[in-house]
Amino acid sequence: SHLKDRAYNIFYMGINIGAFLAPVVAEFMTQNFGFHPAFFMGALGMVISVAVLWFFKRHVEAADRPGLKAPSSTAATAVDAPPKGVSHQNPIDLVPDSRRILALIVIFIIVIVFWMVFHQNQTTWTYWGNDNTDWQVSGIISNAINPAWVIILTFPLIWFWGRLDARGREPST
Repeated sequence: SHLKDRAYNIFYMGINIGAFLAPVVAEFMTQNFGFHPAFFMGALGMVISVAVLWFFKRHVEAADRPGLKAPSSTAATAVDAPPKGVSHQNPIDLVPDSRRILALIVIFIIVIVFWMVFHQNQTTWTYWGNDNTDWQVSGIISNAINPAWVIILTFPLIWFWGRLDARGREPST
């Protein structure tokens, strides 16, 4: 169901709102009260998150109960099978296994290097930026940049997918 995509957007937005607010609050608390109160605010945020989850858990647990109305059968579905009358030979079957494995290895290397560098944002790149640039932003607050962009760009994306859905042209996940 395309409603799962919308639910995931809500979930992902909640994660990024927390990821944006955490460094902003930590920076404020550190500048005005010190590190101990800043860490306390992090602990308080986790306790509040667990309390919200506990309070709303009945809604999550009820999501898969039998008897709930299933999505209509007219929902868009992804089908990998070719249409009737079209050859059942998949073009990927024509590629030798050695070339497929080589392609996977190249993709794996690219993905590994990307995520390895990406996860340096909160550590190595922050320290390097503090020591080697004239940017007057602390390392703590700079960690709010990525979630801020996710929050800002999610709204136009949701609007775009909504327009596609209204026209019946929203692609399946």
